[in-house]
Amino acid sequence: MDEREIKAQLLRYFFERTHRGHLGMRVSGASMFAVTCLLVVGTASGPWLIAWLAAIALAEFHILQRVKSFETELDRSDLHRLDQISAWSYAYASGLSAIYVAPAFGLSLFGLAGATFSVILAVAVMINALSQHVLTRSMIFFTIPAPFLALAVSAYHLAVGGFPDHTVIFVTLMFVFTLQVISLAMVTAGSYRSLFVARAEAVREARAREVADAANQAKTDFLANMSHELRTPLNAIIGYSEIIRENAVDDDRRADAEDVDRVLRASRHLLELINDVLDVAKAESGAIDMNLTAFDVGRVVADAVDTLRPAIQANNNRIIVSLDEGAGIVRSDPKRLSQCLLNLLSNAAKYTRDGVIEVSASRTDGIVSVAVRDSGIGIAADRLEAIFDPFVQASPDVTVKHGGAGLGLTISRRLARLLGGDVTVTSAPGQGSTFTLTISASLSAARKTPSARAA
Repeated sequence: MDEREIKAQLLRYFFERTHRGHLGMRVSGASMFAVTCLLVVGTASGPWLIAWLAAIALAEFHILQRVKSFETELDRSDLHRLDQISAWSYAYASGLSAIYVAPAFGLSLFGLAGATFSVILAVAVMINALSQHVLTRSMIFFTIPAPFLALAVSAYHLAVGGFPDHTVIFVTLMFVFTLQVISLAMVTAGSYRSLFVARAEAVREARAREVADAANQAKTDFLANMSHELRTPLNAIIGYSEIIRENAVDDDRRADAEDVDRVLRASRHLLELINDVLDVAKAESGAIDMNLTAFDVGRVVADAVDTLRPAIQANNNRIIVSLDEGAGIVRSDPKRLSQCLLNLLSNAAKYTRDGVIEVSASRTDGIVSVAVRDSGIGIAADRLEAIFDPFVQASPDVTVKHGGAGLGLTISRRLARLLGGDVTVTSAPGQGSTFTLTISASLSAARKTPSARAA
C-alpha cells in the first residue's frame, strides 16, 4: 500500500469522525455548557456566550462545506494535493479548537465560578483534540496551543481568586495533564495509521486472492473442457485401433498387429494422463461426483490388488494382503476409494523391484485405514510433502527412469479428503515407503462436495 492511499484513507476517516461522528456532540456540548455557565456565572456572561455559539455555528457550517468538497477529491488526488488538504486540516482543527476554547479567557474574569468553568472548558477542548485530532502524530502540536493557553490563564485566575496557596500544584497538574494529552494523541495517531495500513493490506490481499481464485477457476474450467474434448477423439482412435488389430490377427499379420499394439498402449497411456488431468481439474473446482453406498472395504482392496497383480509381479515382487475383520462395511464411495488404492498400488509396483508389497486394512474409531507398504527405492525426507503437489515426483531421476505425470498422489489425497480422510506417507531412501489412506467409515452428506449425490 503506497503513501498516497494511506493518507487518503486517514483523511477520509478524519473527516468522517470529526464532522459526521462528533459534530452533534460538539455543538450540543457547547450549548449545554453555555446554558449552565449562564445560570451559574450570571447574565453578565450572556452576550459573550451567545456570540460564542454563533461563531461555532458559522465555523462548523463553513468547515462542513469544505470537507464535503475535499472528500470528493481524495480518491483521485495525488500526494501533493493530499498534503495540501492535510495542511488545511491542521489549520481548521487549530482554528476550531481556538473558537471552542475562546470563552475561557473571558470567563476567567467572572470570579471563582467563571474561572472554574474556564478550566472545565479548556480541559474538555483538550480531550476533544486528543480523541479527534489524530490525523498524524504531529497534529496535536498544532491544536493544543490554544486550549493550553486557556487552561493556563484559567488555572492562574482560579489559583489567585480562590486557592492562592495551591498555585504550584495547579501549575504542575496543568503541565502534567497537557503532556498526557499530547502523549496519548501521538500514540492514538500511530495506532490509527497502523490500523489503516493493516486494513488496507487485508483488502489488497483479499482482492489478490479473488483474482487468483478467478484465474485458478478459469484454468480448472479450461482443463476440464480440454480434457473432455481430447478424450472423445482419443477413444475413437482406441476403438478403431482395436478393430484394426482384430483384423490383423485374423489375417495372421503379426507385424501389423504389433504395430497396432504400440498405438493402443500409447493411446491408453495418454487417455490415463488425460483422465488424471480431468480428475485434478474436477477436484479443484469441487465438481467431483460421489455415489455413497454401503460396501465391504475388503472386497474393494482385493479387487484393486487383483487388478494390479500383473504389474506387481512383472517386477518380480510379492504381494501380501492383511485385512482386519473389523474393517468391514462402510458407507462411502467405492469407486473413489478404488481409484486411490489403484494409484498407491501402481506406485508401489512401479518403484519396487524384487521386493515385497504389503496391503493392510484396519478400522479405529470410525476411521478406516488402508496402508500400502513397499520395499522400494524410498523417498527423501524433504520431498515427502512435495510429492503430493501436481506434476511433482520424488526426484528428476525418478521421472526419467520410471515416467509418469506426477498426478496420482495429488488425486489420491484430494479424493481421500473428500471421503473424510487423508493420504500420508513415511519413507526413507533405500528403505521403502508406507502410504496410509484413511477414510470416514460413515461419510455423511455434510462432508461431501456440493455436487455429490447419495446412492
